[in-house]
Amino acid sequence: MQNNEKTLKILLIEIFNGELQWKRQYTDRHGETQEYDVDSSEVVSQLMHSDSDEFDYLTKINPDYQGITVAPVDNYGGEDQGSEYWSVWKFTKDSEEVLVKFEGYYQSHYGTDFQEWNFVKPAQKMVTIYVKE
Repeated sequence: MQNNEKTLKILLIEIFNGELQWKRQYTDRHGETQEYDVDSSEVVSQLMHSDSDEFDYLTKINPDYQGITVAPVDNYGGEDQGSEYWSVWKFTKDSEEVLVKFEGYYQSHYGTDFQEWNFVKPAQKMVTIYVKE
């Protein structure tokens, strides 16, 4: 199967679970070009933190993943919100669309850690709250 025949889900599995590695460059404050390594684990960690920079860069430099776009859908977590921490993103390629949830946890004395990612779909949940009479 050629890459242009792979479904969006298969391409995302390759990116998020893969052993992909690439180099990024930036210019430091002294005007010198510096280089650093990036891999798949950095992509999923950034997406959990509501940042798509490395994913966007990968889709520009790697022809296998060109045409995949990403948009934030929802997120939760951080200071004063308990240990739960997650972000949901919508990925699109041609007519395919999938939602992915990146989950981790937050601790005030430590920060955040990525735990897992999953394909998800929206579902409604009825919640009962109690208000003053």
